[in-house]
Amino acid sequence: MNCKNTIVGFLILCLWSGINSSCSRPKDINEQHRTYDRKVVHKKISQLADENNFSQATHLLDSLMHDNPKDGYLFYEKGFIEGAQFQTGPALRDFKTAESLNYNKERCERMIRGVQMMIKYGVK
Repeated sequence: MNCKNTIVGFLILCLWSGINSSCSRPKDINEQHRTYDRKVVHKKISQLADENNFSQATHLLDSLMHDNPKDGYLFYEKGFIEGAQFQTGPALRDFKTAESLNYNKERCERMIRGVQMMIKYGVK
């Protein structure tokens, strides 16, 4: 990855981080089926991401997704983790899945556009 791609990717990631931390977490259609505390999960995932421990964050999300396969929020968080690692294909897929599962359409669309910008500028 060249310097331009790294800078563009970093700027997009910073934009994502601001969006991810400044927006409130709206309730979604699947709220009643949740078997975990969303705030606790978000805090743990954020902590792991801050520590660059993406594999443990992914493992945690995968295990929760196994138990909650229709929870769009988990796909959204996983897309965020994948985007932070510049895994644009998986991130795009997971944000689209989150949107299809009725997790906050506006937030999902914003993240999809961010990933598409990363792809457009060659961040892969």
